[in-house]
This record gives sequence, C-alpha cells and structure tokens, in this order.
Amino acid sequence: ASNVNFAYRDAIVNTNLANPSIQTSKAWGIAAGFRHFWTPALRSAIFGNYAKVDAPLASTLPDFTMWSVGVNTIWSPVRNLDLGVEVVY
Repeated sequence: ASNVNFAYRDAIVNTNLANPSIQTSKAWGIAAGFRHFWTPALRSAIFGNYAKVDAPLASTLPDFTMWSVGVNTIWSPVRNLDLGVEVVY
C-alpha cells in the first residue's frame, strides 16, 4: 500500500518572477477486462488496471503508480435483478 494523497493537483503555478508558468501533471493508464457467460443467468469477469502519474517538476507532490485486479460473479435469477460477489485487490 502507498501513502498517496488523493487530493492530488492537476497543475501548479510556478511563481518564478522571471518566468511564471503553469505546470501540469502527466498521467497515463490502461485497463482491461474479460467477461464470460456460464449460462444466460450466470456470468463472471476478471479485470485490472494500471496508472502512472508524474507530478510537475517544481512541486513537492510525489510521483506514483496505482494498480488493481478484481474478479466477480453475478447471478441474475429474474430480469432487472443482479446478485453477485466481487473481490478487488
């Protein structure tokens, strides 16, 4: 686990009097998932994601990465009713 401050800033104002500017964070991520229908009423999925954020150079904010993986199984005994369990790490 990491100590990521989720009040993260998208940008900071560099108040250098000679060259004031706005510096932004750089970020990217990828996500994927796969769903399988065992029967018309029973389905399972596996999914995951990864993201990387680089803070502006003039900031005190940390660079960080995040990832997660999860699985679920859903049962739909009648129309418009889904009962399921999901585990995410």
